[in-house]
Amino acid sequence: LFLQLVASSNHYCIVGGGPGGLQMAYYLKSAGRSYVLFERNDEAGSFFKTFPRHRKLISINKIYTGSNNKIFNERHDWNSLLNDDVFFRDYSKEFWAPADDLVRYLGAFAEHHALNIVYNTRISQLSKDKETGVFVLKDQNGMTYKCDVPIIATGVGNITWPNGVEGKDIVEHYDTVSTNPEDFINQTVAILGKGNSAFETAQSLMEHTAYIHMVGGRSRMRLAWETHYVG
Repeated sequence: LFLQLVASSNHYCIVGGGPGGLQMAYYLKSAGRSYVLFERNDEAGSFFKTFPRHRKLISINKIYTGSNNKIFNERHDWNSLLNDDVFFRDYSKEFWAPADDLVRYLGAFAEHHALNIVYNTRISQLSKDKETGVFVLKDQNGMTYKCDVPIIATGVGNITWPNGVEGKDIVEHYDTVSTNPEDFINQTVAILGKGNSAFETAQSLMEHTAYIHMVGGRSRMRLAWETHYVG
């Protein structure tokens, strides 16, 4: 006899308790929809307990703008989720805030709005019943959850390399490289890439290294100051 353990059934199932998942849960609750959010760790925003590696956000937190215009001020706040009660400025006053402050903020946001979150639940399988059209999610313990609309909000996936890159097995990786600048004293460092992680790493090491070479596909980078409104 085979028994399928069904833990719950909701119209919406959100996978991932980061900013995107929390924002979606907030709007679904505000609209009175049936939903559940699954987070694999024991708190919301746990991604930011590890990343960025050097523990400073690159999203601005400009509290004082000289304006009382709500929309204008929101454009200077890159960290708060959209709501009327809980704002990042109450958890950090720094322009470039520590990542740990964002973890505290996201946890407070989830608690304040009493979002329906199931923690310590890693969704390992997603399938769709061909007859009913219902989606079935299975977690690490074999429990299944049914929903009509799955929403994947897990953010960054696995680190990948382009095909044909020789020597990739002997380089340091962003997610495991030492974050102690003194480990690179007087060294020449080559950083592959010109994205957020690359500049974050270069800035952290620049006072201790002899040289830093940044290698990327583009001859000229378009930084956030050019592509986004930064106040």
